Amino acid sequence: MSVQKALPAEINGMPASSSAIRQALEQNDLALANRLLGYDYILTGKVEHGFRIGRELGFPTANLTIADRHKLVPCDGVYAVRATVSGTQYNGMLYIGRRPTLNNGDQRTIEVNLFDFDQMIYGAQVRVEFVSFVRDDMKFDSMEALRLQIQADYEQITALFATEQ
Repeated sequence: MSVQKALPAEINGMPASSSAIRQALEQNDLALANRLLGYDYILTGKVEHGFRIGRELGFPTANLTIADRHKLVPCDGVYAVRATVSGTQYNGMLYIGRRPTLNNGDQRTIEVNLFDFDQMIYGAQVRVEFVSFVRDDMKFDSMEALRLQIQADYEQITALFATEQ
């Protein structure tokens, strides 16, 4: 019996290793991380109560707490995502950050707005697939400026999903 050493898996000349995937996520290169994985990066979290500010802005969010403290959370910003709740998949947009417009301090939050969704899901597990990075986190001069940017994010993300149909 002989043993052959396997060559490292490569995608576009890059090693498809866990280190390379982590590095891509840490450098805010979601597209590369997803290519190296061969699927969209996934986080799973439990829905917790928030301050309902997203609802006041017209974009209710599910605030997620990630149970696995070793799971790498992508860089702060806004993402196009697909989220699964109780076996049903929804398109959506997800925010990761410290909510600088709200002077949230150092507390980092993960909030997902699910499109065409209106259910109370506190305590539920939500599986989120990161499809595309949309923009970096930023501070706005007012809540209205924040609302207008969220509306623009929504329009950009719905257009992205519409092109996939």
